[in-house]
Amino acid sequence: MSACCSFQTFLIILRIDVTVPFYSLHAVAGRLLEIRNVESNYLMKQPLRILIVEDDPLMLMTLEESLSGQGYVVCGKATDYEAAIRLMKTENPDLALLDIQLAGEADGVETAIDLLRIKPVPILYLTGNMDDEVFERAKKTNPAAFLYKPFRIRELARQVDLALLNYAKSEQQMVSSVSGYLYVPDGYDKIRIDMNKIIYIRADGNYCQFYLAKDEFRRLEPSKAYQHLMICASLAKVEVHLPENFYKLTRSLNINLDYLDRISTGRILLHGHEVDLPEGKRKALMDVLRVVGYSRK
Repeated sequence: MSACCSFQTFLIILRIDVTVPFYSLHAVAGRLLEIRNVESNYLMKQPLRILIVEDDPLMLMTLEESLSGQGYVVCGKATDYEAAIRLMKTENPDLALLDIQLAGEADGVETAIDLLRIKPVPILYLTGNMDDEVFERAKKTNPAAFLYKPFRIRELARQVDLALLNYAKSEQQMVSSVSGYLYVPDGYDKIRIDMNKIIYIRADGNYCQFYLAKDEFRRLEPSKAYQHLMICASLAKVEVHLPENFYKLTRSLNINLDYLDRISTGRILLHGHEVDLPEGKRKALMDVLRVVGYSRK
């Protein structure tokens, strides 16, 4: 059965069985997204919005005309770092096209780094000449493509398509982190989660159940009753981004020690959430906490 047929069947079942819990629907929907074709789905996002960061007025005009003629939407044009940051926040582009040799204190690489802190997007660099030092810095931003000047209009469109496809393939189910925040998959989008507001994370196959502080949950899901979030990413992919205050209690459970209120026999209390404490795990947890035992004098 094709993915399309499976999706149609799934919709019919949902109309009949209205008792299926939200997290199950989210997990099934996430799985359906996984089996759909990455290339066609990513390029079906219409209109595709591109931010151009280029300080040469003639080149900027050429890029805008070329991309618009290929059916893309140029949602912002910046000539320097400050304008690029402002447009990234207000225009929500799907891709950023940057000249590496920008005039001013911040070049294209520095600009890209701060753009990615606002929103993870594919980065496509334009360059006429790039030395090894700049290339090494640029690689750290994981660019989807490089385009060398001078270029042909057809080549520009192809590189943009390749950048999007490469990014979609590499970022599907990928987790990133910036300045205390996790960016986790939500379908083909990313949502930002404050790591300080994560109480604990439980593995559920290739998914994760995120138990969040109530204010963080309300920020992400203002219209839903409080519950855990089901995220389409494995615990292993999430754990590499967690700070030191997180502790892997079991293979399937990672807890935020800042929310640990009570340790009892067979259970712990995390900010109102009661969690089983497997036999043999209490001592290791106590060692991590560096609990001091007092003796009678």
